[in-house]
Amino acid sequence: MRVLVLILALLVAPGLSLAEEKKEAPPKEAGPKIEFRWLEDKPIPGLTEEKGIHISETEELSYAHQKPILTNADIVGVKVSSVKFGGTNDPNEHFMLTFDLTAAARKRLAETCGESGSKMLVARVDGRQSGAPYYLKSRDGEKFTPFAGGITSKEVVDRIVAAFGK
Repeated sequence: MRVLVLILALLVAPGLSLAEEKKEAPPKEAGPKIEFRWLEDKPIPGLTEEKGIHISETEELSYAHQKPILTNADIVGVKVSSVKFGGTNDPNEHFMLTFDLTAAARKRLAETCGESGSKMLVARVDGRQSGAPYYLKSRDGEKFTPFAGGITSKEVVDRIVAAFGK
């Protein structure tokens, strides 16, 4: 009888621990990943990504820095606007997000924009290129609010608004 109880205990016990594991909460959906990276006119080993990107309709390529200058931690708010292009074959609503930055982030931009005091950024939302804001130190200084645009997914916009408020 003891042997039977021992065998049953060995067979049932693993099932109990598996049942407990199944009761755990599902993993949380990751929040949005917002990044802004400085752009260069040519690749610079150790500083920029090797692969160039198009930021305009010309054939010229720009090269994003490997490390972002702004991330989620630098964002304190977001504003949303949208437009539908009437008279086109595009039925989608296109969203533009404008981000409010911390004072430290604005200071970092001013300190790292180069000798000319101006520089292009590339906006990336969840790793996808979403615009190229232009930073001009003499104009933008304390009021710069970078944007990410051309987003057609309302779900993506809703995730960003939920993460950063409106």
